[in-house]
Parts: sequence; C-alpha cells; structure tokens
Amino acid sequence: MNNRTCLLILLLMSMPLAAQQFPPEQLRAPFLYHIAYYSTFSGAKSNGDKVNFCFLEGNTFAHMNQFERSPSKTVRKRAVNILAIENIEQAELNQCHVLFVAKTQESEELYRKMESINAETISVGESAEFIQRGGMMSVLPTNSKMKIYLNQEQYQNTSIKFSANLLKRVIFR
Repeated sequence: MNNRTCLLILLLMSMPLAAQQFPPEQLRAPFLYHIAYYSTFSGAKSNGDKVNFCFLEGNTFAHMNQFERSPSKTVRKRAVNILAIENIEQAELNQCHVLFVAKTQESEELYRKMESINAETISVGESAEFIQRGGMMSVLPTNSKMKIYLNQEQYQNTSIKFSANLLKRVIFR
C-alpha cells in the first residue's frame, strides 16, 4: 500500500459521515482492505499467493460489490480473491482470510462457530452485537465517523497478528 492510499484511508476515517454523504458500504470497503494489509496470517493461511475476502451478505452483496471496485487488487504482493458465500460453512471451506458478515446474516449458528472461525480468519461485522457475541471486529459509525472495534478476547485467541498501525486505530471491547 502506498503512502497516498494510507493517507486517503486515514482521511476517510477522520471525516464526519454527514459531510461525506457516502453509503456505509462505500466507507467500510477500504477498512476491510486496511485490516488485511496490516495483518499477518500464520499457519496454512500464511502460504499461497492469494488473500481471500469472503462476503456473507445475503442477496445484495453491497459491500462485496463496493470492494470489487477497489483500485488495489493485491495485499502485500498477494492477489486479492473476492468470494460471495451463502452460509458460514462456505467460509470455512474457502479458507477466508477476511470474512465480512452483514447484520442480516448474523445468527445463533454463526455465533456458535465464531471461536473456531476466528482462530485463523478475521471476522468483521457491521453491528455492535457482532463483537459482543464473538465476532473479532466491527466497523461502526460512531460520533459521525467510522470506527473499528476489536473484540480483545477473540484477538488474544487467534493466530493472526495485527500491526501497531492497525492496533492504534481500533477501539478495544
């Protein structure tokens, strides 16, 4: 990621949502890229030439469609692979590095599997309930800005490591 991209992401993170007039998915998509860029995966997911971004969103796939428009198609020299998934089992089968879960797709079944999913996958939601119920991260509008919330307990139990650049921008829950 070049300095211009980092600066753009930081500016978007600090600008009030009301001034931007962008739909939430347009603002969350850069956050997903940012999260993956500043993460180190271990085990089976550290190998390979692709970073798999999985989207569990129902029929709209608004975040996935926005993410596909991103100018960057690599994460640390690894190709980005974008996958639409229909259920949580597909996330496990597709070796997702980052799993975005829309609020409409949150369920008791999903919450029961969060601990095993978070072992090697960064799960990201769009609701406060998501991290309260076991998701690793949520990207939420707060005080007219988008903020990244991190479930510290889930992070401590994962093999994924986040850089200091990312950790200084999250709010721990």
